[in-house]
This record gives sequence, C-alpha cells and structure tokens, in this order.
Amino acid sequence: MKNCFVKFTFILFSFLLLQKALLPQGLPPGWDYIPTPTTHIISIPLTSEPNINGYQLKAGDWIGVFYVNDSGNLSCGGAVEWTATQNTGIIAFGNDSFTPVKDGFSNNELINYKVYSWNVQRSYDAIVTCNNSLPSTCLNFIANGLSGLETLNSSGFYLVIEASSEDVCQGESVQLNAIPSGGSGNYSYSWTSEPEGFTSNIPNPSVTPQVTTIFSCEVTNGSSNITASITVNVDLPPTANAGNDLSVCYGQNAQLSGSSTNAQTFLWTTSGDGAFSNNSLLNTIYSPGTNDLENGSAELCLTTTGSLFCPAANDCLTLTINPLPNVTLAPFPTFCAGDPPITLTGGLPVGGVYFVNGTPTVTFNPSNPGTFNVVYSYTDSNGCSNSANGQILVKPLPVLTCPTEFVTCCNSNPIPLNIATPPGGTYSGQGVENNVFYPDCANIGVFPITYTYTSPTTGCQNTCSFSIIVTPLPVVTCPDEIEVCYNTAPFILTGATPLGGVYWGTGVSNNIFNPQVAGIGTHLINYIFTDENGCVNSCSFDVLVKPLPAVNAGFPQVFILLPNNIVYLNDASASNFDNILWTTSGSGIFNDSTIVNPEYYLSEEDILSGTVTLALSGYNECGMSSDSILVIINECQPAVIDAGSDTVICENQTLVINDAAAQFYETLIWSNNGGDGYFDDVGIINPVYTPGPTDIELGSVVLVLTAFPLEPCDTVSDQKILNIQKLPSAIAGTDIIICQSEAANLSGSAENYSFILWSTDGDGFFESPSSLSATYNPGITDITNGQVVLSLTAYAINPCAGNVSDDLSLTIVKNPSVNAGEDVTIAKGQDVQMNAAASNYFFILWSTSGDGIFSNYNILDPVYTPGVLDIQNTGATLTLSAHPNDPCLNIAEDDIVVTIDTVTTIKNLYHKPKIKIFPNPFSDLLKIEVRGFDKTAMEIMIFDQNGHSVFSQNDIEIYFEEHFIKSIDFRQFKNGLYLIKIRIGDFTFTEKVSFIR
Repeated sequence: MKNCFVKFTFILFSFLLLQKALLPQGLPPGWDYIPTPTTHIISIPLTSEPNINGYQLKAGDWIGVFYVNDSGNLSCGGAVEWTATQNTGIIAFGNDSFTPVKDGFSNNELINYKVYSWNVQRSYDAIVTCNNSLPSTCLNFIANGLSGLETLNSSGFYLVIEASSEDVCQGESVQLNAIPSGGSGNYSYSWTSEPEGFTSNIPNPSVTPQVTTIFSCEVTNGSSNITASITVNVDLPPTANAGNDLSVCYGQNAQLSGSSTNAQTFLWTTSGDGAFSNNSLLNTIYSPGTNDLENGSAELCLTTTGSLFCPAANDCLTLTINPLPNVTLAPFPTFCAGDPPITLTGGLPVGGVYFVNGTPTVTFNPSNPGTFNVVYSYTDSNGCSNSANGQILVKPLPVLTCPTEFVTCCNSNPIPLNIATPPGGTYSGQGVENNVFYPDCANIGVFPITYTYTSPTTGCQNTCSFSIIVTPLPVVTCPDEIEVCYNTAPFILTGATPLGGVYWGTGVSNNIFNPQVAGIGTHLINYIFTDENGCVNSCSFDVLVKPLPAVNAGFPQVFILLPNNIVYLNDASASNFDNILWTTSGSGIFNDSTIVNPEYYLSEEDILSGTVTLALSGYNECGMSSDSILVIINECQPAVIDAGSDTVICENQTLVINDAAAQFYETLIWSNNGGDGYFDDVGIINPVYTPGPTDIELGSVVLVLTAFPLEPCDTVSDQKILNIQKLPSAIAGTDIIICQSEAANLSGSAENYSFILWSTDGDGFFESPSSLSATYNPGITDITNGQVVLSLTAYAINPCAGNVSDDLSLTIVKNPSVNAGEDVTIAKGQDVQMNAAASNYFFILWSTSGDGIFSNYNILDPVYTPGVLDIQNTGATLTLSAHPNDPCLNIAEDDIVVTIDTVTTIKNLYHKPKIKIFPNPFSDLLKIEVRGFDKTAMEIMIFDQNGHSVFSQNDIEIYFEEHFIKSIDFRQFKNGLYLIKIRIGDFTFTEKVSFIR
C-alpha cells in the first residue's frame, strides 16, 4: 500500500509540474503566489465537477487555495487552470521560514478554496469535500501532504450567456439567452455587441449577425451588476460560378473555368455520360461521352461547399457539341521523281489548308521519291475543323549504273553495248546503231553515250551517261635496212619506235638477232608495239646478212706421183671475195698466187719432205676465210675424198649430201658413227641421210665417208657433222576461269622457238604478248560472250620453217546483278508481292530489317508478310542478295523500302472495329476477339514460321457490335512462332503469336 501511495504521489506531482510548465500562468487578478519548498498536493478529478451555482466551470477558469497572511487577509498559496477535459491538481505551498514575511500556509492551517470565472471576471468562494481514500485531508495544509477533492461547489451572483449556436452561416438567426443566478431574481438586462450595433433589454433576444460578433450582457440585481459575453462565429456562404455556356467541336474536350468564393471543396457533375479529368478542380477538362455526342449537348454543374454551417452553392452551364464538317479529298495522280511541281487541289469544301508531311503548302514538288501524306484541313463557321487524308506516291527513278569511261582502239571490232544496268534500255550517241558502237579510225576522240531506261514496274524513265574513248593506233616506225656480216655476234635489235615493242622474224629470239641462225641473205623483221590502251600496230624492215668469203682449196689430199712435180689446183673454187691469196708450207712457188686456180711447182725440199700444205685465203669486208689441201708426194695413188662441210637440217627433213667428192677409189662406204639414222645408199658419193630418233634427240650425228683405193695404197676417211634443229613446241596451258573484273595471268610453255606470240579471237589485249607469262585483259565483247580463245604460237628456228600453236579457253564469269524492285507503300494488314530481277547468280537470298516473313526466301517473287515490329516501325527495308558463281566473290545487293501506311481518314467515332488475339504466348487455346464490324464473314488463316499454311477457316459469321470470340485448339501443333492472318471484308489483320506447350 505504501508503494502504491508513493507511486501515486510521484505521478500526480509530475503531472502538476508538467501542467505548470505547459500552461501559461495567466493568473486571475490578485492570485499571484510564491512557490516554496514545502508543498501539499491536492488532486482535483473531473468527477469533483467544480461549479458556480451548479454551472460547471469552463475551460480556462481557475481554482485556487488561499491562506491568511501577516495582515490577516487571504493570499493565494497555489492555483491551477481548469481544463474541463482532464484531471488536475493544485500544489499548495507552505510558508518559507527563511523569509521575513509569511508567504504560504502554516502547517495544519485551514485551506480556503476559491474559483475564478473569466467570463464574469469574478472570484467565488468554494466549499469542498475530501476524498478520504488519500492520506491527507483536503481541508488543512499538511506539509508534504497528499489529498484530493470529492466535490467543489461555489456560489454567488453569477451569469451564464448561452447561444442557440455559436457557429452559424451568414444570414442565419441566433437565439441568445442570459441566465443570471445567485441574485434576488429581480434582474434587468442590457445587451451590447462588438462590433457595435446591437442592444437589447430582454434576457433572450434573437440576433442575425453578419460577421463574427461578441455579444455581452450586463445583468443588474439591485446595486450589483455582472457582465458576461459569448462569441458567435459567422461563416460566409460559398458561391459557385460554372462560367459561360461553352461550345466545342465533335471530338474535342471542353476546358472548364469555374470560380468560387468561401468554398473549400468543388464538385463538377454532368447530365451526360462524359468524364472530367478531375471533377474536384475548378479548372478541369470535360471529355464528352457517347450520349453527349449523340445529343449534341450536355449540362455541366459546379457545386461548391464551404463551412459546415453553410449550405452548398450550385451553378450550371450548357456545353454545345458542334458536328465536324464533312471533308473529302480526291485521289492524287502518281508521279515520277523529277516531275514538275503541281498546285494541290481536290479538297472539299474549298477554302481549307493542305499539309504535306505536316507542312502547310499550296504546291507539291515531286522532286524526291517516296510516299507523301497529304492532309486537307477545313474549318467551318463554328470553328470546327475536320480533315481528309490522302497520299501522293512519287515513284523513284530507276537506279541506273553506267560503266566508267573506257578506251577502245579505232580498229576494234564493233562493241555490243549491254553493260549498263538494269538491262533492257537503249543506248544513243555518235557511232551507235542498234545498241552497237562502231569504232572507226577516221573518227578519233571522246564519244558520249547515253543510256535510257524505262522501269517496267513504275513507268519512270532515267538516264545515265558514259564515254567511249576511241584512240588511234600507235604510230610505229622501223629503221632502214640493216646490213651485217655472217660472223657478226648476235645483237639486240633497235631503231624501231616507240620503244617497248617486240621484234620477230627469222633469226630473232627475245629481240636478239643471230646472223648465224638467220643465214646469209635478206630477212624480213617485223616490229609489233602495243600501247597503254592495248592498241597494236606494226612495221617491218630488212636485215641483210652478208657472207664471209667462201673458198675451197680442192680435195683435202692431193697425191703427186713422181717424177711429176707440178700440182694443178684446178679443183679449187672461191666466191664472195675481194682478194684471194695462195700460200705454201714449203718452198715451192705458184705461177700466180692471187688467182683461184694457179699451178704450184714443188721444190726439192717439198719432194724430200714428202708432203706440203697449200692454203687458199679469201678476203672481203666481213673478214677472211681459208681452206687448205695436203699434197702428198708418193709413189702410189691413194683414194682422195671430201665428206663435205658441216651442216644443219630440221628434224623433219632429210639430208641430201651433195657436197661430198671422191677420186681414185675403188669403193665408197658411208657410216653414222653409232647414230640410228640411215642412208638410202651407203655406197654412193651423194646419198640421202634420214636422221633417227636418237639423232634428233641428241641434236647431231657424225657422218663418215670411207674410200678404198684402186691400188694397194692406204684407205682414207673424212667426216662431217650433221646438226639437227628440233621443231618448235607450244603449250598454252589449262583452260582458265576468271571473274569479269579480273585479268587472266597466263603461264604457257614452249621449246625450240625463235620467238613466241599470244593472240586472241576476242577484243581484249595482252600485257607482254611475247612473254610466256603474259597477262590478258578481256574486252567488252569477251565479257559479253563469256568466253574467248587465247592462242600461244611458237615460231621455228632456221632451218625449220613455220610455227606451232596451242589454244586455251578463257571463261569469263559475270558478276551478279540484282534489282529488288521499286519502293512500295502498303496499308496496314497488306502483304507485299515481290517482283525482283537478277542475273549471273549462284543463288539469291531475301532478308528483312524487321520481323516479317517471306513465303520463300530463295525466289525472285516471294510474298512478304510484315511483322508486328514492321507495323510498329511503319515499314521495313527488304534486301535481295545475289551470291556469285565461282570464282567471283562480290555479292550484289539491292534494297526495297516497304512503307506501311498507318494514316487513315477520320473514322466513325461511334464504332471502332477491333481485333484482339490473346493470350500471347499461349499453351493450348488461342482466342480471337472481334468487335465492331458490320455483319459479314470472317476468314482465319494460320501459317508456320516457314510460311506453310497449317490452319484455314472461312465463312465465320460475325455481327455489328457483337462481342465475338473464336477459340482455336493449338495442341496438335508444334511449339514455335505462327502468323495469324484475319480477313474481314477489305480489312486484313496480322499478328505473330508464340505457342509454347
């Protein structure tokens, strides 16, 4: 129990301190007190119901405790403000013994209770009863005491003012009532107001205040009077102003601008079925509903509310909805890019404004291709605007590709003109007939060529140009006749211009002339020159190979039988000489050493030696040549023979030995020293020798002539060397395949030739035509024909004659060309029928920048079905790629831009057709919702991702505004993407769905 008491004391004390801290002192007059260390806490619960004459204390009134001071008067020893809502208490302060005056209660001093009413500004003595459950009495001051009140009643002359309502709306009446008590009952009344203007002498007047007013009443009771007051709060009534009547156009919203005073809340309402953007704002937007549109008007009302004590205000306006004017726009013709500008017409009613791609204009210039959206906007007298939409299609000019400037020789063959793309157009210009250009050496220069092409799909025409440069043949000059000696060393031929050409002819190899190979005589040499344009010209000149002196002293061996001592040189011969001279190894003499057939007289020394050599020398400007014979002085006569000079034949020839000679023999025999050829008769002086394969392979054979004497003398032999020149051979190489933009690198082979030369049956040209590794650049005709024959010719070495050739076939594969077609504009839901062209390709492939699908990706004319992203992006770029045939590498590509037109004319706003496919993705049933179509039939088609039809159903009946749902069971299909195509009359709807089981 003690613990509970302590706890209660602490709580109450804390509460009183908190209240003292929170409430301003605001003490009644004369109620000041001094807090001291000694206290007595008195609790005042709500149940004590403090009152004056039975009227409860009002919040803000005070309760105080008083002690008797040193003067014998009462002084306040503690006070508390009455809240009327919570328990409270008073701290009564005891006398501080350390101060000189009494400033509080003495211990066990009687406690005097008072109340103070602020309304009448008077104090009243109070009588209390105590709560006996607390430790201390409430009637006497107990140091550190704790007590409580059970009741508190005060009395005296008191006045209570009441009003029928203390909060009213302006204009409402209030019944006032002055209730005095504690007097004699003979009361007089005097009412006043603040603001001034009201007086009354009755206790219960009625008032109608316009503003918040304090009403005061003075009540007189004999010589006593008392005054009290009451405040009547007057709230101003709200006002509402919806604004002036409005008119809007069909499809527009109405901007409302209401106004109000003294209002706290606002509410807009409508007689129709439209909607407010926010119906609790003065300035809001109203969107007419379907009924509003049909009725042409709606009433919009603004209701405002202010004070709880004032009625709401209301105001309405009429919203008129004007119909839109009927606007039409006639279709526009189709143009080609570059056509002249036009003045825009066709919009009705006249007087509107044309917009092309959003820009107002009165003319249209079809300078660029594309689809141009035209809007004709017309505003009527009501200020209502409507528009009609159309499109102007400006078809692109066909994209032409002309060749770059190229050069041809004036003696070239006629050139078919077929290298501009796309093919099928017409070429024109000087020198052109029926799309063929005819070079002419009489007309040299630059020839502008124009290619004109009309697109078969659009009818639009375009041109491109290029030039053909006809160049003259190079001017080639050759030197005059060249004279050389047979013994001149091989030399490089020069003197022809321009430099850089090729010499060929007998005795010429790699521009080197060999007199020994050519042989004595006049030889025609040709000079061929190819300029940088591949044009070829030639000239020729002679090379005269002059001989050395030709001398023959006779038989190599001459036998002189003693006693004869004269050698008759009648078998000697000479030609091509200017001078001639015989000499001897002995000491004999000639009767004339400067003639061809002198006589030689043997000396004794010659006879004693048994032999003497006689030499014949011939001289001319090319030099000297000599021959000798051995004179044998003998007593018997041996055979005398001469096999003849060394010689050369061609491998396909036989040797007629017509320069051999023999004397004083009984028999002769020819042999070939191990060769494999054969003589037609080995026993005659002039046989014919046919070389064998080994002879030809080795390139030479030694032919030996043996003579047997008539009398017993020595057998003698002589030989000659037969050189065998092989025939030329040529191998052009294997056939070659190149791409049209490439040159052919040749790799021929040849043997036993004086020179080689490449040639063509086409119109291209060779780089280094006399080289086995020449390069061939195909001409226009070669590329057009796709094939050309190249020949390698090897010319024989003397004495072989003629030449040999070998061919190879050069195949020229053309680069692919492709034309995807013209750009196209379609309506949403339509497919695109492709109509492309391509040539010289191995295969073709379609691709898209979007998500649509092709019915076939590898044909020229597939059908393209746009996907969802295509529609969202209002189009896609379709690309056709033509992949080349080997060995070409370049892939040809061309694009077509598909524009999906989402611009439509204004539809009936009452019925909007709608198709919805759901769910997506799905796992079993696919549902198709159709709403807002006229009575007609619906067709449903489903394609898999390869473009194959997997489902089709038509003649499905639907009705206007009917909410129609069609379900399709997909459980028999495979997982994957499917394209749903729905056709209702002229309306086509497509969407991709994903089926995942």
